[in-house]
Amino acid sequence: MILSVVLLGLVLSINYFSKGKYQKDNTAFKTHLQHQIGEVINDFGNDYEKIENSLLADSNFFFSSLEVDHQFPFYLFSMDGELLYWSAIDMVPEFTLLSTSRTYQILENNRGIYFTKLKKIQRKDEDFWLLQVYSFYDK
Repeated sequence: MILSVVLLGLVLSINYFSKGKYQKDNTAFKTHLQHQIGEVINDFGNDYEKIENSLLADSNFFFSSLEVDHQFPFYLFSMDGELLYWSAIDMVPEFTLLSTSRTYQILENNRGIYFTKLKKIQRKDEDFWLLQVYSFYDK
């Protein structure tokens, strides 16, 4: 019991005296993360344009023949959440884990932690959900 009280005091003392150092490190980490997310969002936009153009260009379009030069994996779902196309098989997200009311979200599943963008995309008279994925951490 006495040992745990002494250790708790030691941890609190170290935390108190080193607080400024960790705040600086935390600020640098936040700045780096904000920059990284900004780049990913920009790249999501570039990929979105390529995907949209590819969907609109082919009048005899089939998901099995979709070929798009992309930086990040993407998935196409029906409006009901049925998976119709995937560009990567490493991780196949469950649509039920996503909120259709939020564009950017964090997705965590048994394969990792991901930053995602969910956006409605239209082809002819049919709407689809396009999910773009950036991996923060692979399990």
